[in-house]
Amino acid sequence: MKLLAALFISLLLSDSKPLCITDSQQADFGFLVGVWKMQRKNSVLFEEWTLTSGSYRGRGYIVRATGDTMVTETTLIDQRSDGLYFVPTTQNQNNKQPVYFRMTSVSDSGFISENKEHDFPQTIAYTVANDSILHVKIDGTVSGKYRKEEFSFKRAK
Repeated sequence: MKLLAALFISLLLSDSKPLCITDSQQADFGFLVGVWKMQRKNSVLFEEWTLTSGSYRGRGYIVRATGDTMVTETTLIDQRSDGLYFVPTTQNQNNKQPVYFRMTSVSDSGFISENKEHDFPQTIAYTVANDSILHVKIDGTVSGKYRKEEFSFKRAK
């Protein structure tokens, strides 16, 4: 019995496994679900979001003019005991390890997430406009200088 109780307590305290997002939180991130694209000079950037078994998952990829496709990152919205996190895993950064950005603001049309210890970005913000445009802004300080990048995706599906 003590072993069972210890196992149960360790599972409750463990943050190593994502929890499913509850029904009340699904409305907050439903705006993400779908395929979003942004045309660039020699490529098209895509973000594709799904809701599967209560978990929001995304992936970013590039389709080059040559037709080559390259996945650039996978993403998860992760509910942990201390809050919600936006968790990207980028193919060519951070040794392909996930980086946790704690959500500091959430609404029906977007969110802001922060990780002040990360090199760049320290802040990631997603906002949807008219259900057809997804604005993504990343910013932070690099070598003591402020840096910002903005992306505007159109809904493809």
